[in-house]
Amino acid sequence: MITLHDVARWYQDKGLVGETRLALVQTVVAISGKPMGFGIEAAAGSGKTATMDLLIGDSGGEDTSLIYKKFVYFKDAGSQTSLFYDAEVVNSKKIIAIKELQKDKSDNMVEAIKSMTEGKSANRKVTDVANDEVKSQRVEPKTVIYSLAVENDMKPDTELRRRCIVMSTDISKEQTSKVLTAKARLRWDPASAQIMSHEESEEIRKTVNSLLSYKMTVMNPFAEKFVEAVAEVAPDQKVRSMAEHFWNVMEGVVKLNAYDGNHVHIFNKGATTVIANIQDLLQTLIIYKEAFMRDVHSIPPMGDIVLRGFKDAVKVEATEKQPSSSSLAQFGVSKGESRWVDVNHLRKAIKEFQKVNMAQKLVLQVCRQLVDAGYLEDWKDGKELKFQVMDEFTEFENPDEKNLIEAARALVDKKYPEKRSQWLESQHKSFTHPITGEEVTINA
Repeated sequence: MITLHDVARWYQDKGLVGETRLALVQTVVAISGKPMGFGIEAAAGSGKTATMDLLIGDSGGEDTSLIYKKFVYFKDAGSQTSLFYDAEVVNSKKIIAIKELQKDKSDNMVEAIKSMTEGKSANRKVTDVANDEVKSQRVEPKTVIYSLAVENDMKPDTELRRRCIVMSTDISKEQTSKVLTAKARLRWDPASAQIMSHEESEEIRKTVNSLLSYKMTVMNPFAEKFVEAVAEVAPDQKVRSMAEHFWNVMEGVVKLNAYDGNHVHIFNKGATTVIANIQDLLQTLIIYKEAFMRDVHSIPPMGDIVLRGFKDAVKVEATEKQPSSSSLAQFGVSKGESRWVDVNHLRKAIKEFQKVNMAQKLVLQVCRQLVDAGYLEDWKDGKELKFQVMDEFTEFENPDEKNLIEAARALVDKKYPEKRSQWLESQHKSFTHPITGEEVTINA
């Protein structure tokens, strides 16, 4: 069987530079078989489409992507109705792919994605002009994968983001340098990125695609103890739906790991149930924790970059004029301690300290989304709009592994006592780190 690190190596073999966590999350979303959404929302030219193409390819050309084309319906973002007119074809596929969602001006498409990714069918009624008969076109719940350029004029849809896992590509100067170096190297040595044989590459593709058709029920004995820790740092009720994203990603990880010889399988009348291991949870945290916590806190794409920028901006300039805002006291910030920053100074700080060059319009757009999320407040100083941090992003510490295993053991012992010893023995085995490939031991 293959590991998550094998999948990471496959992406590297195909020329992916960085973005390993994004690539692995989109992969386990695809193989999970769950009606869920995954969006790559990032700056134009930052590699979002290229990363997505490695997973599902496009409707033309060779079938060399990780997921075979036969499992994917490629939705034309320029057509408002093609999804419904092709309902029969769509329903025969596993995944719907929408590249550059901002090109689809139809609100109906966004609403259809919302329905499909929460386990409901998307429906559209149409009148047959030949006999005036009203017919219903129905698309079943699906996995939906899309890309979206954040610079566009499409208004961010909060409900769409709540229903979908959203990740961004790295736009740092360091990442740009790595990508350019890799591309330049290929001009001299086209095989320089190759780290595996064609046979190994195809075996990984074959295994991943076989998982799309596997049906299994995942029993997760870690869920209850884990969400106790998440609830402690969650700012509001949105965590209720975001937690489902985490479990769905973890189920994709379990599905990939299930045949490694360390998982307990329970067979009953043709159905397969697999009990999750602590290694599955830890691997999920490695590839998904940062994006998960950003979604829990309603941090928009690149919002973490902007929030870090405020801390750096006060090193560059302390704004002299301060507004008389009574709201500051509510958050324990005195007027003398507060720092109001305009967009230009924020851009300067982001570029200087994080080596990220963001357009003024994009920084302003992200700031306004952070105001809506409750992390910033704004103030108009004459014609100039300024922002300051109202609330800090709460970091999430992984729960103690020993406590997680102990709580899970009690549940396994109660429900599957005959499997307890076999399951418990597996919890102490090491696993391969999805990113580095190093062996990771369990601290329990």
